[in-house]
Amino acid sequence: MATSVEKDQLAQEYRNRVALNLSNLSTSISKAGDTYDVGRKIPGVSQETIEEFHTVIEDAKAFFKTADKETADAIASKRDFLELKMQQFVDKMQLEVKEVKVQEEVKEEEKKDTSDNSFNLTRFTGNLTQTAFNILFWSTLIFLALWGGSIASNHAIDKSFAIRLFYFIFGTILFPVSFAFALMRWIVGGFQGKYYAILAPLIPLPTVWWKHVFLFLFTYKSPLQPQPVSFVATPVAVPESQVV
Repeated sequence: MATSVEKDQLAQEYRNRVALNLSNLSTSISKAGDTYDVGRKIPGVSQETIEEFHTVIEDAKAFFKTADKETADAIASKRDFLELKMQQFVDKMQLEVKEVKVQEEVKEEEKKDTSDNSFNLTRFTGNLTQTAFNILFWSTLIFLALWGGSIASNHAIDKSFAIRLFYFIFGTILFPVSFAFALMRWIVGGFQGKYYAILAPLIPLPTVWWKHVFLFLFTYKSPLQPQPVSFVATPVAVPESQVV
């Protein structure tokens, strides 16, 4: 049989346990109140969810006022219940906010589609201007590149086919260099600027018809014309009397 001392120790331990559980319940109620205040400020959380959790908090506060008359287990159970409801409240808030965000994104996408489908003169003019600028820019760049290749290749008219092709390729890629050399030759007067082919003199004329038709940008007439042959007349015998 337990002695009075042991009974006092057990009673004290129980009171300590009750006090600890009351302290934990008080902390949970305070934390639940802070969570409730934050939840009310978050857009997208339904009023029903907020009111439901508010009811749980008020019930816990009412229980806490008379909790000193409750058992330690009852206090702990109430605290566990409040913690569970608080976690459910947080999870539900996150879910509702996510659903609202998805709905807003859908509405924004629908609004964007409607705006895109409707005619907007300012947007149309801007797109047209941008497209025209892009076409003009790339067309000019390609033209200048091919012109640079043409300058380099035509200048190498006296070189072999491989050299002329090489000049055309690298003259196109490095067309600013081609223009720089052409300008330098023009300044010193050593470049007449003659074009034997539109792009590169690679296919000499005359040639088969299909090359002349489909590859006319690369056909050229050789500047090296054959020289006329002079025939020596048959020697005529001159009478001796005319010689003397």
